[in-house]
Order: sequence, then structure tokens, then C-alpha cells
Amino acid sequence: MRSPLNPQEYQTFCEFIYQHTGLRFTVDKRYFVDRRLNDSMKEAGTETFSDYFALLTPTGSHERQRLINRLTVNETSFLRESQQLQCLTDHLLPDIQQQHAGKPTGRRHRSQREVRIWCIPCSSGEEPYSISMYLREHLTGHQEEHIKLMASDINTEILEHAREGLFGEHTLRRLPSEWREKYFSQVGHLRQISEDIRSRVHFTRINLHCRKDMEKMSDIDIIFCRNLLIYFDATSQQQAADLLYRSLAPGGFLCLGQSESLNRFRSPFLTRKFGTTYVLQKPMA
Repeated sequence: MRSPLNPQEYQTFCEFIYQHTGLRFTVDKRYFVDRRLNDSMKEAGTETFSDYFALLTPTGSHERQRLINRLTVNETSFLRESQQLQCLTDHLLPDIQQQHAGKPTGRRHRSQREVRIWCIPCSSGEEPYSISMYLREHLTGHQEEHIKLMASDINTEILEHAREGLFGEHTLRRLPSEWREKYFSQVGHLRQISEDIRSRVHFTRINLHCRKDMEKMSDIDIIFCRNLLIYFDATSQQQAADLLYRSLAPGGFLCLGQSESLNRFRSPFLTRKFGTTYVLQKPMA
């Protein structure tokens, strides 16, 4: 075990991670950070913090990405907060489709007016795959083929796991038994989601805290960004809200986690209520 960071080194490290991810690690997270940093330094073959920190600072640093992969939390499961999925098919999609009706295709530069749905962070894929299965169950094939489903995360290792679509039984616990039989096959002690469902989801690495990354995502109709803002401080939450707003098409919707809200921030979002579900909407103009 290498010597723990001194207070100044810990502060320097946490500020660096904050600048690049928006994640704020306070003193109470010291044990969590020390363990992951120690493992990373050991794998990199560095003995001192200054030597290891030098590997993190270059633009495009592979070691920085490896460390971020270690520091990010990936707690999720299938059909989490499923009332939002019902809201998606019952209210949000019809609203978006009504907005698209009669608009020229040139608005989106595509022959068909796709509905663009984006999950960030997508973790190991349970959320976007839940949406894909839910759409399959509740829409006709004609409706489904005009929906593009995208999923992003900052963690490159978890994205590879998501693309493979292999899951343990615990994360499937909320799925109806008929969905397990219809959409999954047994692979050893794991279950793999069908190629048909996997192929519907387009995975890509995006750092929500990075303006350059977020500029790649625009004209989105519906964004699911659930249970991420709780890991940000107020400044990072405001920045994330601003970037998500920019990524949405006029009239688009933002779905946050049940415990999340933008009420204490300056925000141009409108609050919409569909049944018992609250979502945020970007004004049409």
C-alpha cells in the first residue's frame, strides 16, 4: 500500500477530477478515493502522487480515462422508475409526434422525422434496453422504426459491458418473466439480451460535464438523465442543466430521477405533469 496523499495532494487531485467530470469528492469520500487511486498507481507502476498525476494531465490521457472508470458509480437495474416509461409511451411520444406532424423533413435533414431519445448516463445498459423493450411492447413496428435510441456514459469500460448486453439475475429482478423469456438467452450463469434489442441502441462516450462532448448531441426530443445530478454540486448541476437544455430540440422533454429537481436553479424549463409523473420541457420558442 502506497503512502496516502497528504491534504494538499488530495485537494489537488479532487479539484482535477471535479474540473474534468463535475464529480465533487469531499473529505468523507477519502477512503473511497484512496483505494481507487492506490490501485491505479500500482497498475501504472508509479510510486509517488506527482509521478502519477503527470500521467493524468495530458490531453486525451488514457490513464485519466482509466481512473475515471474506477471513480464513477454504476448502480442501476431494469425497469427502474418504470412510471416514466409509461409516461413516455402514453404522453411524451404522442406529444413529440404531434409536434413533428406537418413539419418539413428539412428541419432534421433526414428523409423521415425520427424521434430521438437519449439516455445519459446509461451505465451498463439497463436503462436504454428497458426503453427499447418497453417500446417494443407498447408500439407497433411502424411507430418503433421511426425512433432512434441513443445511450452515453463517461465510463468506457461500462460502455463495453453495455454493448455486450450480459446481465446477472439480480439486475433483471423487476422484469416480467415473459420478458426474460422473450428478450434474453442463457449464457453460462448470465443472461444476454437479444441482438434485436441491442441493435436498437447506439452507444457512445459522452462526458456531460464537457461542453465539446455535449455539442455532439443536439436536436434531441427526449432525454433521460436520471440519478446523476445527485452526485454533482450546485455549480455542476447548473452547468449540466444548461447543456442538457441546449441538446434538446424545442418542445423536447427532460426526465430526471424521482429525487432530482431543478427548482432551486435559474432554468428556462417548463414543468409538465402527466398523471403522477413530472417532466421538464424546453419551450417551443
